[in-house]
Amino acid sequence: MIAPAIWKPWYVYQPRQILRRVWGMRDTPSPEYQSLRAAWGIEMLACPAEHLGRCLWTTGVYDLAVSELMFRLVQPGDVVVDAGANIGYMTLLGAVAAGPRGHIIAFEPNPHLFPILRQNVDTARQHLAMAPVDLRLAALGARCHRTRLVLPDPSDGNNGLSYIPAEPMARERAGSASVQVETLDAALDGQTVALAKVDVEGYERQLFEGAASALGAHRIRHLVFEDHQGTGSAAATLLADAGYTLFSIGWSMRRPLLAQVRPGQSLSQAYEAPSYLATVDPDGALRACRPSGWRALRPQIQWQ
Repeated sequence: MIAPAIWKPWYVYQPRQILRRVWGMRDTPSPEYQSLRAAWGIEMLACPAEHLGRCLWTTGVYDLAVSELMFRLVQPGDVVVDAGANIGYMTLLGAVAAGPRGHIIAFEPNPHLFPILRQNVDTARQHLAMAPVDLRLAALGARCHRTRLVLPDPSDGNNGLSYIPAEPMARERAGSASVQVETLDAALDGQTVALAKVDVEGYERQLFEGAASALGAHRIRHLVFEDHQGTGSAAATLLADAGYTLFSIGWSMRRPLLAQVRPGQSLSQAYEAPSYLATVDPDGALRACRPSGWRALRPQIQWQ
């Protein structure tokens, strides 16, 4: 029963993580934020009792396929958008991949997570040369306004589950916060983006509607987005209508995988959120995924 559990790239390529996995299964994870190191070299504050922190503690990586795809698609000097930045794991990965000549714009509306995000970015700036990061305490949607953000239940163990309800809340309620919503078109102001990572808990369509100008002009080359509704969702349809080619994102033991989407199919494992790539450069994306090996599972930086 143990072999299938450890026959994963994050253990095969990092055998020492098996010990941490075993230890993590025996021990109750700490509810306190602490400094955790990702396999690719960054150190950041994360909570081992939360989903993202637990992944870092037991595997050294969060969402391997998406992490690897970002490393392969983001080039030095690129502009990267992180919509739903959480505590900054993907933000910092993008900043490392884009390098000092790049630029990262990170959006996180949860007022409880934003200070941790800022602290992680500020700490990373002191230890390595990376792209400048523009942090925005805001959500992205179809229009600029203020709305209520429903905060996750602490018992869920996943602080990334905050969401904007489909219907406006009639009144304020406990477990919610007032947040600013911006549009991506306004935030970009005509900039070209190499990659946008989108994890906004069901608000994808509204975000893409607010990026209609950038999408229509193909000023966003690649979008990596999570979508629990699958490839028939309104968000995916909007991207396809804008001329983007859609792939499901997955992984094998040796490398990330892309497969053109088919209704009802996903390369994601049962325990993973389904993620997709929408791109105006499908040949380039497929070419980037062909080489074997994992940049996300070996040091990419020297933490000083």
